[in-house]
Amino acid sequence: MLYRTTRKNLLKILSFAITFSTKYIFHKKWACHLSSKNKKDGSQRNRKCPFQIDILIKKITKNTKKNDSYLKKSTPLQGKITITGQHNHQTDNFKALKFLRISQDTKQQFYDYFNNGYSVANALHAHEAQLVLKSTDDSAENIRCNAALNPLARTVYYLHNNWLKSTYGLAWSNKSPIDKLKEKIEQFKIEGIDVIIDEQDSSRWSVVIVSPIMKRAHCLPEAKEIIFTDSTASCDAENTVITIMLTATKGGAVPLCVLLHNRQDTVGYIHAYQTFAKHYPNCFGKQSCPQVFMTDDSVCEKDALAKLWPDAVQYLCHFHVGQAEWRWLCDSKNHVDVGERQSFMRLFQEIMYAVTTDDYEEAKINFVESCSHEDYQKRVDSFLKREKEWAIIFRSETLNRGHNTNNFSEATIRVIKDIVLGRTKAYNSCALVDYISNVFEDHMQRRILHYAYDREAKPRLVYNRLLKRMPHDTKIEKKEEDLYMVQSAEKKDLSYEVNSLIGWCSCPSGRSGHFCKHQALVFSRYGVGFPNKPAVTFNDRYKLGLLALGPEKCPNIDFFKDFDEVNETPMRDNSFLHDIEMNMDVQQSEEIVEMSEPHEQHQSVDPQKRQKLINELHKQIDRLHDKVKDEPGDTYDKTLETLISRLKKPDTPGQVMESLIRWKAASLVCSRRRSKIKVQPGAIQRRKAGKSRGAARIRAGRPPNTEPKNIKKPRQRILKVSIDANKPHVKTHSRKL
Repeated sequence: MLYRTTRKNLLKILSFAITFSTKYIFHKKWACHLSSKNKKDGSQRNRKCPFQIDILIKKITKNTKKNDSYLKKSTPLQGKITITGQHNHQTDNFKALKFLRISQDTKQQFYDYFNNGYSVANALHAHEAQLVLKSTDDSAENIRCNAALNPLARTVYYLHNNWLKSTYGLAWSNKSPIDKLKEKIEQFKIEGIDVIIDEQDSSRWSVVIVSPIMKRAHCLPEAKEIIFTDSTASCDAENTVITIMLTATKGGAVPLCVLLHNRQDTVGYIHAYQTFAKHYPNCFGKQSCPQVFMTDDSVCEKDALAKLWPDAVQYLCHFHVGQAEWRWLCDSKNHVDVGERQSFMRLFQEIMYAVTTDDYEEAKINFVESCSHEDYQKRVDSFLKREKEWAIIFRSETLNRGHNTNNFSEATIRVIKDIVLGRTKAYNSCALVDYISNVFEDHMQRRILHYAYDREAKPRLVYNRLLKRMPHDTKIEKKEEDLYMVQSAEKKDLSYEVNSLIGWCSCPSGRSGHFCKHQALVFSRYGVGFPNKPAVTFNDRYKLGLLALGPEKCPNIDFFKDFDEVNETPMRDNSFLHDIEMNMDVQQSEEIVEMSEPHEQHQSVDPQKRQKLINELHKQIDRLHDKVKDEPGDTYDKTLETLISRLKKPDTPGQVMESLIRWKAASLVCSRRRSKIKVQPGAIQRRKAGKSRGAARIRAGRPPNTEPKNIKKPRQRILKVSIDANKPHVKTHSRKL
């Protein structure tokens, strides 16, 4: 009987619950945003306001009408609004509007801002400007103060942090951002961007980024001649290494790929280069290896290039070579007399810039006889063992098109830091991929199109300047189809051989494939195509348009013609057009080249030396503790707790080594905030009095007219100027002339 009663009561309860749950269509209560609900005591938002609104909308059914007099009426009153209490504060002043919670629509607007590349500051300014424009004069100030429509800066920063975590994953943690990047690969494929991830373990990974412009650049004939490469590791909070490989075009340097890797040692470079070569085996103008690599004197980078592409010749940048020599001569620890620095440097430059074999041997003999500094003689003798990398006499064997420096790479890295990143470090490597895939790609497209649409005067000015250096009565003799003999402008009895097919001249300037005045004269008279000439014809401009836009979006060739330009000479080197139309996916469809995986060579470890260093570390920690152990307050204790918690995070040997390297470099990985990309110390010291002494870059541009004219300008950052002034280059930190 007890069982039956319990069961009967239970059924009644369930029936009542079902009826009650279906009695209402809508029922919700709202409390004032300054009430005590979900707020701590002492909070500015906790005004303990008792005001509440209860809105109830009843369901009209046969059962609900039985006991509700309002629903029985001829016109049922199914809505009920209950207002209890009164506000204990003002509701129409700025303070009450300031504490309103942000609305969902406003949240979505700011997420759209962030997706379009806005920073927090830019999003705040743009949003407030739009609100003011849409409002009337009477409501403008109320809208400005309304935090639901115009949120506070700290609210937007909170939204931005949430957006970063959801878009790029967690930063400043042991978890690699590669996991989040893997989730975005499919989206990149839809946009035509190849993002290839090669992760050996948690401590070593590399990412290859190849955008549509980079894919089309793989088919350029210039890509098989000379490749410029350089690296930087200060563009995101995790110090990810960015390595760029570029080729020279008539519209400036264009990258073949951008490599991201987390280790800047030889194995790290090999791993990154190998990933690129594995997936794009014929990326150098449809060849597997270029003729020349131009780099600075980075041992790790050069060793990796030599291992992956042993058939390519490696050249050193003349600017970095000369800068390194001048810095050595100006270093006080080398004890070089001030009066001898210039003469020693000029003796070295005679060797580096010797054009003929006789001049080169004579310059070496002259250096040995004239240089009285033994240490510098040993330095140059050791450097001469690598003479084929930096002496210009050995560069006539290849078509380097007159490129003797790595300035293309230096300028591209400056573009990434200044334009792509805005001098602000990216959130992590996943964010770097987004910046390079979108912002950098758009910048390259705009720059190439400036040349394609003749908005850059440089090609035309260079061509006209070369043409003016040749007399009008210069004799030209055509020997063969593509071979011409051009009379010298200075010596009438001397003639130079010009080959229009490969873009070469036997004069000193054109011997390396540089476009010289003799080639310019042949082009002006015969109209034959030179592969190295500036973009002064519609064929050249059309190719740049194809490179920037692709065959689907690029206008037809007639669109790039000048008013008086006609198609009298056919486009002889039209293989690029065929390649990008018919062979865009050749790189992916070809058989992947299997390459041997590099292994780190474990060097022998001296246990006694390592134990001695560990003991010295303990000693220094004890010394620091003795300095601050008697300091009042709990700041020291909290600092130790934070340090201990972070020391517990690294688990694997790779994570431990990575953390130690980061601490050694005093990086800002653990600062929990983004940081600026700093300028060089020399740039700060050279600033005029009154300028900012911070590490941020000062905006460039024309100075105002109000600036005094008698202020002495700092010495130019040109190596020749420093040598002529007999002053150290860059590292002097001097603003004097």
